Amino acid sequence: MKTALAPTLAYSAVLGIPSSGLTYSGVGVISGWKCESNGPFIAHIYDEDMMLAWPTPIPLVYGTERTDVRANDQCLGNDHDNVGFVAIWNWGNLGSDGTYTAVVYDNGVEFGRSTFEVTSLGKGFVSGVNGECTILEFPTPGETTTVEWNESIQGFVVAKKIVETTPDYEPYAPLLSQVSPTGPLFVTATEGVEISALKEAGNILSIMLRERPGLSEILRSAGALTAVFSRDQNPCDLPYFSDLQGKPCQSPGGLGGVPLRPATACSEKNLLRLPEDEFLRGTPEGENTCVHELAHTIMNVALMQTERDAIQTRYEAAREDGLWEGDFALTNADEFFAEMSQTYFCANPEIPVFLHIHGINCANELKSYDPTTFTLIDSIYGRSADLR
Repeated sequence: MKTALAPTLAYSAVLGIPSSGLTYSGVGVISGWKCESNGPFIAHIYDEDMMLAWPTPIPLVYGTERTDVRANDQCLGNDHDNVGFVAIWNWGNLGSDGTYTAVVYDNGVEFGRSTFEVTSLGKGFVSGVNGECTILEFPTPGETTTVEWNESIQGFVVAKKIVETTPDYEPYAPLLSQVSPTGPLFVTATEGVEISALKEAGNILSIMLRERPGLSEILRSAGALTAVFSRDQNPCDLPYFSDLQGKPCQSPGGLGGVPLRPATACSEKNLLRLPEDEFLRGTPEGENTCVHELAHTIMNVALMQTERDAIQTRYEAAREDGLWEGDFALTNADEFFAEMSQTYFCANPEIPVFLHIHGINCANELKSYDPTTFTLIDSIYGRSADLR
């Protein structure tokens, strides 16, 4: 049956959290302030039909400090700050997603309410899982923010924020008309390429090398750069690759760098997930080919010989063990590292497709299928991320 709601008191009071119209999940608080207290303070949570969604009252602690209320004189001369109320509350306790109403009471009399949304991960308390997400260009352009799952609050917290402006260095060849100083290296392109594609390429490399700043320094000392070819170009339309002919020029995904040519070519179509992208980035069968090409440059220009030898050895062992049969990764050691880098950074197809018949994507799947290769790739990059 429905529960009748009492009339509202006239005293000045605010239910601040939850706020009407917002969405809540994980562990949070029910909080606000009230100038006068008759006690005890409780809250009830109701569903869309104003039926109790939680069977028992939620006790609220009254008397917490609220200097903001006093600073704004919201209690009309009240000479103390301790007018707040609060309770820690797990929104997952409600059991299902939907619209809810919180009503707060002082000694049985309602003094505030709000209607809001709740979303959850399907159960009251999620345990034994890990996860992270990287958000590009957040909270401001040029910044990259990583959030990690925190079990205690049943939500994500900021783990790292990178403000990446490319240090000044001398590129091995002249830059083109557009330059983005985002990430460890200059990213350049001709007019007509969207600047957001250049920033995306810079952010991708920044994330890949965030735990290995020394590799970024080696790349800069070699004069390395990243060039973005437009949706109407192929890699050899860029001056850095104009001497190449044949098959390399027909590669829609891009080209990696080598010591005498430390340039990486990435596709505007792929970087921006455009519908005409041959590699369908942003779909389950798609891939981020810029990760692949940057991995070639990292391996050939920045890694030590001992690391390149370890990659060659692991490639041969994986082939001998029958791993990755039918996948492009077994072409040679260079492609093995580039493909494993893509998988480590969730940048390969999520489902079996041509030349990726195993459908293995992300570090956890790599670790499960080929733990030895995972250990090697993890030792090179230090931390995975989702760059699909």
